Amino acid sequence: IETGKGFNIWGSKFDSRLKNVFLIQDDISKNIIQALKIAIAKEDSILKPPTQNLEAYDYYLRGHYYFRMNGGSNEKILIDSSVAMFEKAISLDPDFALAYAELAKTYVAIFFSFNSDPKWEAKAYIALEKALSLDPGMADAYVAKGNLMWTLSNGFPHEKAINEFKHAIALNPNLAEAHESLAAVYFHIGLLDEALREFRIALTIDPASRFSKPRVARIHRYQQKYDSAWNEFSTISQAVWAGEKALVQWYLGQINEAFKTLDQASGLKNKSSTLQADLAATYALLMAGVGRKKEAEEQIQIAIQFGHGVSHFHHAEYLIASAYALMGNSKAAMEWLKKAAEDGFPCYPLYNKDPNLKNIKNDPAFISFMQKLKKQCESYKSGL
Repeated sequence: IETGKGFNIWGSKFDSRLKNVFLIQDDISKNIIQALKIAIAKEDSILKPPTQNLEAYDYYLRGHYYFRMNGGSNEKILIDSSVAMFEKAISLDPDFALAYAELAKTYVAIFFSFNSDPKWEAKAYIALEKALSLDPGMADAYVAKGNLMWTLSNGFPHEKAINEFKHAIALNPNLAEAHESLAAVYFHIGLLDEALREFRIALTIDPASRFSKPRVARIHRYQQKYDSAWNEFSTISQAVWAGEKALVQWYLGQINEAFKTLDQASGLKNKSSTLQADLAATYALLMAGVGRKKEAEEQIQIAIQFGHGVSHFHHAEYLIASAYALMGNSKAAMEWLKKAAEDGFPCYPLYNKDPNLKNIKNDPAFISFMQKLKKQCESYKSGL
């Protein structure tokens, strides 16, 4: 199927007894390759089953499903479930390289967004090393490697992580996660057009991707294309994106609706610490914007309480900076803005045009900071 248009390119029917799913997959794959006259350089690796243990493969598929599905406020629960599935798969087949790579990704996800305990980083390193020792040419392992590299504890080495994701894409151009991870780094460092391109490639490969569509909407917000951002976000129901939706409503002048969006998300159960930090930081921005300074300060402290020390906190740091800018506190705004940039989010195009920062635009410290950030962004772009 041509996924972009939904056009059927080729189809056939296969009747077989399901004794070994890998033999059937092998037969179907060969027929597709021959029928479509696809030129594949590494046909053997494409048709090679990741494990001979069907029960292990079943647990791997379950883990992959949990990790990729839309979780909303249950995000952490789903990631924990995926960890359990991958660990079970490995217990059934200790040489299951792909399961080790996926397990490394889930450990990194926990460490990046939910729990900064170094044990999760250590677990990820062990799983990654095992995956690479079993299969040094596996693209998924290099996605895991890039993700593990790109954390607060490692100082967010953007260019090194980009190289790992590009290597993964070179090994497997059809790995949606590799394009998604590359795009994520791109938009954090201000390469918005490049990020959009990679996310759209990922959506072509995997139209059901839960990672790409909301981040396309986020990039539209960064580009001040608020109508386009809302068109994208309005189709996304997961609570984890409530803060983003509220921000777009805020930019569109829908202040009451923005507060309602946050209020609805705040009442949900099973909220992760990351979601609580993001919601509190967004509340702080909105309250600062309508003159409720005391309440904004309270929400800032809540955001710090729940998110400090976690790699994902750089988004909340930027919102806190914006709140202080709206309250006219240039010194605090600059402190948090610099922290956001240093902690993995030096997004020059956003910082340069965000109307929430209008009160500090003429501050010498802001002007100097932006000049430095612009040079950095241009350097990243020239290095592509």
